[in-house]
Amino acid sequence: MPAEIIVVADGDTDGSWQQAKQFGVGVLRFPSPGGPARARNFGASQAKGEILFFVDADVMIPPDAMSQVAAGFKREPALAAFWGSLRVLVLRIPKANPYHLSPYHRARAMRLRTEDGCITDVVDIRQAIAIEIEYEVLKPGHVSVPCIGLATEEGLAAFVSHDHDPAWRRRARPVGRFSCTVHIPGNFSSEGQVCCRGGSYH
Repeated sequence: MPAEIIVVADGDTDGSWQQAKQFGVGVLRFPSPGGPARARNFGASQAKGEILFFVDADVMIPPDAMSQVAAGFKREPALAAFWGSLRVLVLRIPKANPYHLSPYHRARAMRLRTEDGCITDVVDIRQAIAIEIEYEVLKPGHVSVPCIGLATEEGLAAFVSHDHDPAWRRRARPVGRFSCTVHIPGNFSSEGQVCCRGGSYH
């Protein structure tokens, strides 16, 4: 564990600073956003430790990241700073999704979960993830295959998977709500932002 943890709330409106305070960390707040540089510099000015480790709110670090940095400074005392590569996947769910437009079903929710089941929109690409889609069957008597797809920022298809639950294979689902989940192994995706789309084939 680090000697101290400082959270700088840069004009947040979601109350996240209150969650941080519940963990007993130091919280500094700005009434309005001023950018990451101001927030980092202010946090650094209040820190008491010899080594400063900066992490953005949407970044996850490996459990041994801080110990590796501390060991690096001990090994090379003349070093002034370390920096690492950002390896995250950002999931974006568009408000208007053409795959949702169907007379037979309607998508209700889409979620990205980490290995421990937490819902998030940013993940470490080295970790396994699960993408869930919750949808509603509007009309009975139609056989459909739910699918989940990921597309790059350029619109290129990066991943597609279909729900082949044997319980409903080639069978019409009744009116109601259902969900399906696709599991993506670690190190399968590349870092960056992807758009997640869900729908079904009939």
